[in-house]
Amino acid sequence: MALEFATDEWAKALMAALQVSDGYKDAAKKWEGDLTFIIEPDGNMSEPRYVYLDLWHGECRDAFAMGSLAEKDSEFK
Repeated sequence: MALEFATDEWAKALMAALQVSDGYKDAAKKWEGDLTFIIEPDGNMSEPRYVYLDLWHGECRDAFAMGSLAEKDSEFK
């Protein structure tokens, strides 16, 4: 089953994939910070989408879709 891009379900699947990725854990072992992906409308999307990730030393501690940037501030956008 394909997940709709940049939805909450998609964000949770990304989080799960990052949590089991040895490559990610190694590459991000010195990274700490949270970020928000801003996905501009294109194709079938009529409005922007926002996906928040809380990343900490090779671990994804949280991930979710947001309805607007105002829902959760992040260090990087």
